[in-house]
Amino acid sequence: MRRTFFALAFFCATVNANAQAPIAPGGEARAALASQASRVGKWAGDGWIQMGPDRRMSFRQTEDVRFAAGATSLMMMGLGNSVFRPGGDSVTVLEALAVLWRDPASNALAMRSWIQTGEGGMAAVKVSADTLLWSYDDPRMGHVRHTSMRTATGEWFERGEPSRDNSSWMQFLEMKLSRVP
Repeated sequence: MRRTFFALAFFCATVNANAQAPIAPGGEARAALASQASRVGKWAGDGWIQMGPDRRMSFRQTEDVRFAAGATSLMMMGLGNSVFRPGGDSVTVLEALAVLWRDPASNALAMRSWIQTGEGGMAAVKVSADTLLWSYDDPRMGHVRHTSMRTATGEWFERGEPSRDNSSWMQFLEMKLSRVP
């Protein structure tokens, strides 16, 4: 009788534990991206990129950020244009696509990005409520990190910095964007 009672109690406890609501498909991925929800929308502003030791180019940047694939990934599309001479045509100097998602194998956020030349790659990612940091190795520049943060006034501030030794960094990119209504 006592064995029957314990067996029945164990069975009920197991059924009760398994009856808990399962995590909705994609729920873990959506939760991992929740800290970046404030990035969703359209952004525009100015920036500059260092194109060699003596050449800094200014550009006008737009970013379109949206959740995709059932909000299990964050897609960021950026376009930077510049006019090289007064009255000249606008030329694309920076075009990028990045996708941020939760990698189920590592249980961490990951990023894949591409630029207008077709080059691209995977990046290591760190996030907090107001900051997105991604980094990767580039054969020409060494280790490159990008830090994108929300300022106290709600602007998007981003800088890019390469380093050959992971201790001294030199800024080569900066953007300051505002949300487009």
